[in-house]
Amino acid sequence: MGLSTPLIHQTVSPLYLLAAFLLSTVVYFLVKSKRAGLDHIRGPWLAKYSNIWRGYQAWRINHHTEGVNNYQIEMIGRWGDVVRIGPTHVLVYNPEAIDTIYGFRERLDKGPGYKVFLMTGTDQTALVSIKDEKTHGIFRRPLAHAYSLSSLKGYEPYIDEMIEKLILELDKHDAAQSPINMTRWLQFWAFDVMSKISFGEPIGFLDHGNDFNGMIQAQRENFRYISVANNFLFLDTLTKRNPLLKLFKKKPSMFFTFAKRVVNERLAKAAKDPEAQSQSGRHDDLLASFIAARKSYPLMTDIRITHVTATNVLAGANNSARAMDSAINWLTAHPEAQDRLYNEIKSVNMEAMKEAKTEGPAALELALKMPYLDAVIQESYRQFGAPANNLERLVGESGLTLPNGVHLPPGTVVCMNAASMSMLPDVFGKDVRVFNPDRWMQQSGESAEDFHERRWSMQRAMIVFGHGSRSCIGKNIVQLELYKLWATLLRIYKFEPAGVKVHQVMTIPKRREQKGGKAVEI
Repeated sequence: MGLSTPLIHQTVSPLYLLAAFLLSTVVYFLVKSKRAGLDHIRGPWLAKYSNIWRGYQAWRINHHTEGVNNYQIEMIGRWGDVVRIGPTHVLVYNPEAIDTIYGFRERLDKGPGYKVFLMTGTDQTALVSIKDEKTHGIFRRPLAHAYSLSSLKGYEPYIDEMIEKLILELDKHDAAQSPINMTRWLQFWAFDVMSKISFGEPIGFLDHGNDFNGMIQAQRENFRYISVANNFLFLDTLTKRNPLLKLFKKKPSMFFTFAKRVVNERLAKAAKDPEAQSQSGRHDDLLASFIAARKSYPLMTDIRITHVTATNVLAGANNSARAMDSAINWLTAHPEAQDRLYNEIKSVNMEAMKEAKTEGPAALELALKMPYLDAVIQESYRQFGAPANNLERLVGESGLTLPNGVHLPPGTVVCMNAASMSMLPDVFGKDVRVFNPDRWMQQSGESAEDFHERRWSMQRAMIVFGHGSRSCIGKNIVQLELYKLWATLLRIYKFEPAGVKVHQVMTIPKRREQKGGKAVEI
């Protein structure tokens, strides 16, 4: 006797399929969370089971906020020094743990979040995205000399030339007593000076007076994207890493077209006359150093040279521009601080500064002798110079015990966030949200020993440039730029508020002295 309803003809309700899918998804997240072995660490409830929580928080705050804020800062003090922000991710706020996580002893590989820095469509990778320390060292070695302290002096003429260009623009506004958008012009300067040091020629923002090729806006959008994708890698998989997108060819950016042109021209020139640069009498720019490194390092291929030189501009200009913007914003609102800096700069032996038509950009060795200028620059780093992405490390097979005794099992992604570390009230004081350079100065009644200890604790917590062997290779160049720029501009000008209500900083620059040396009443 046959079955009246054959089994093969039976259908399953779509509702049952949906229920089964949802149940299996819930089970997957529960099992993944449990296997991570992080139940002893507090944090947002949803973060225990999915990265959706921090992806959403990064989009809600990091992506849409221009000010000093991100979700990592908002969590300070809410769940303690160690917070679970994902199924396998832990965020640490304790400065004592910096050496443990990023130091030479553990040598932890970088976490999966650095995948967002990989360049799509090529096998080239930036130093920042190389996961293991051994490979990082191999790729860093050919570049190290160009970024060393001994090479800094050679880059001063490139920076001086760009400072003088900016002075010409400021003088126009001084003569006309017209406002200038310092936020934008400092961005133009940051990108042009990094291009000058890297390629030997500026991109041209100072000449055009605008974002003529859309590069600055593109980089702003890219860094906002990274701030979200670094926290929610699935977004990167759906967008940049999606193989379906390869079917749609994107037009190369004007900047990379510019970079490729300059590199190809220089490579052809080097092939034709290898001694041309050394006979020019001028210090090598970064590109020349990278081309010379090919003799000893075969990995410095043509495409590799193009990539690292272009990356140097993009990575070096963005955060330094933000730091400069925070400084000029505060200085414009505090004329007494400008006067204090002016008097400090004038008290240094100004006769030793290089003579030039525009009174000469400040020499680095003199700019470094100005403690209040240093305090302003340090505070600008702290307030705006830190990237929004988490600095991830992958815990190895033996696990990791933090200084406070919290143990992290193998496979945990442990990280810190430079912006939030710079906002710790127990390190920087209760006024952490306030731009206050005096926090970096010795206080009244404070002993020299107490001051050095307090300042050291602040400097230790400042991981704006990373920490350890994989810290930012361009740190020295960025500092060179900022010290020289401010020591020059604040000697020549006083910046007054323009009274224009826009998000960016509008000022009226006024020369403190006429070009003949006669003081101007301000």
